[in-house]
Amino acid sequence: MLNITPFNDYSGVYGGTKYMIYMDGNKKEPLTLNEHRAYVHDDKTIFVYAGLRDVDFLDRKLYKVFIEFTDERIDILKKKLRIYSDNDKNNKFKEIGQSYYTIEEEMDPQKPYLKHIYITLGLSYEFEDYTTIGENNRIKYLVEGTLSMQRDLNTLIPDEDQQIQW
Repeated sequence: MLNITPFNDYSGVYGGTKYMIYMDGNKKEPLTLNEHRAYVHDDKTIFVYAGLRDVDFLDRKLYKVFIEFTDERIDILKKKLRIYSDNDKNNKFKEIGQSYYTIEEEMDPQKPYLKHIYITLGLSYEFEDYTTIGENNRIKYLVEGTLSMQRDLNTLIPDEDQQIQW
């Protein structure tokens, strides 16, 4: 089968070990996932599924968190992210504080044609799970922390869309 996966500069698999998911105010025992997949929405926007949701959940479309990359600076390293949900009336999605991202690049010391790009997302938001148990039994989640991804580009390949080393 042919599996076509659209991508942009920010989509891919992010490491989530510092992305803490707290259930109903319990900050002592966070839940985590090792990986979070970010899917392309448009050139400057990706989406992830809120909290512990992933592609295997049948109700996943109700818990999309859109992450728009802006050029507005917070400081010398960080730029602002705009995060939102297209279902915030039902899942009570709310950003907490200012989300940000950083991008760092460096050439590989052993393979000078290989460029490493490190993308880090700093996110903090709340949402309510209203489908697992039922509309009247909502579970409130607080999600905060960072997602990080390393993307490797082979600069010897002239076509930018072919440079990514998957």
